[in-house]
Amino acid sequence: HWMQQLGLMTSKVRDEMKRLSQETVVIRDVNSSTRLKDFADSYPQIFDMLWSKMSLFPHSTRIVEQTHGMERHAFNSQASNDMRDARTNYMACHEYENRRDRRSLVLARAAEAEKASSTTDTATTATKRSKKQNVKHNDRKPTQKMGGDQLLEASQRYTAASIIARTTESVRPHWKIKKKQLQR
Repeated sequence: HWMQQLGLMTSKVRDEMKRLSQETVVIRDVNSSTRLKDFADSYPQIFDMLWSKMSLFPHSTRIVEQTHGMERHAFNSQASNDMRDARTNYMACHEYENRRDRRSLVLARAAEAEKASSTTDTATTATKRSKKQNVKHNDRKPTQKMGGDQLLEASQRYTAASIIARTTESVRPHWKIKKKQLQR
């Protein structure tokens, strides 16, 4: 599966993959300071395929450090691996976009404030300076409102009607509401 994802099972690299797998002696200099270039010279099709595929991958160090930071600050030994995976997926996909939107709102408000206070500078200079200046952190109402709106928008996926619409007819008869939950 992994070999197919990297494109190493295609006809373009098949002959070189056979030659690489049948190497019994090392044909490249082990002590070379340019081992990657030597590999590219020996197997140009494989190197080209790996280069094209790897350029599309996110940098692994960044992904690992991001996940490490999330796990370090939110680790719970009682949570299952599925729960941690779901939280990591949410933070990497959805929450990142939400934070980016809130950050752009703050920067836009700072640019407006700088533009309004600066009458001698041109608009471009004010915008460039506002991105570098410190943003006032006591002015949080617009970002709090945006965070609430984002949360409400995301929660629409979990309304009773949307959950029922996403489930199959065969599962619905097995749903039961416990009496204890009704008494609360």
